Amino acid sequence: MMILDSVPTILRAHPQYHLLLNAYLECDQIERDRQEEFSGWLSRVNSVEGIEPEFMSRIHGKLISHGLLKFELGDRMEGMRYQLSETARRGLKQLEQSGDSPACEEDEEDEIDSLTDEGLELDDAA
Repeated sequence: MMILDSVPTILRAHPQYHLLLNAYLECDQIERDRQEEFSGWLSRVNSVEGIEPEFMSRIHGKLISHGLLKFELGDRMEGMRYQLSETARRGLKQLEQSGDSPACEEDEEDEIDSLTDEGLELDDAA
């Protein structure tokens, strides 16, 4: 299990993780507003502005390995479903309360370049 204090650090270091988690958080809120008895499970987010499509699967995997995103296998119609972990929710809230932005647009472009240069090794240190 990840130490909560490290979640904001990871999200600052990897702004694409932050973007994808925020996309799930937004979908979660929309579904909670629409459904009276929402289970918390969401369809996969397949595109997010600021993340190249070829990195989406790898980022999902990293978020799962860090304990920030949970998944379950649905039926044939639903496929895999995802849910933010409580650790992710607390980390996002902590980051928001600190007023810290993980990175500017230029930093995100640099990260995309480094992902390509390093053969998609997104996060070996954390």
